[in-house]
Amino acid sequence: MNGQAALSILLIEDNPDHAALAKAAILTKAKNRTYAVEISGTAEEAMEFIQQQHVNLIVSDYHLPGKTGLDFLEWLNVEGKDIPFIMMTGMGDEKTAVKAMQAGAYNYLVKDDTYLSRLPHVVDETFICYLADQEKKRYELEIRDKNAALEKANRELKKLDQLKSDFVA
Repeated sequence: MNGQAALSILLIEDNPDHAALAKAAILTKAKNRTYAVEISGTAEEAMEFIQQQHVNLIVSDYHLPGKTGLDFLEWLNVEGKDIPFIMMTGMGDEKTAVKAMQAGAYNYLVKDDTYLSRLPHVVDETFICYLADQEKKRYELEIRDKNAALEKANRELKKLDQLKSDFVA
């Protein structure tokens, strides 16, 4: 480990073989960070897990028993959980990809012959994008606060200027 705490990833995958392969790919090939990967087999199980544990990133299959990965992402949004999300599917469907991205997924990955080699890079890239988005939000809030303080100071200066003008006159 490079001095950083492991970041927690929740992998939602109903196929145990796919889950084991994806977990191994993330843990052995990720370059920028150290990860801890937990596996849930259903969206409902993942919902319970997230209520009890902190998670830094979610990688979810689209096709799950019960609720879909998209249903789970929409639940996260309703719950106000701001967690970067990657959708994976064995069926490359553009409509599903668009819906996932519109619902807030950071990335969409088709489970083809190369997805296990691409998954660690996508995880790293998603964290980088998420952290950049958080930094951007922090700066925007800071700018808004400083603008409000400047506007207040300008109003006070105008009052002082008016008082000075009234006094001199």
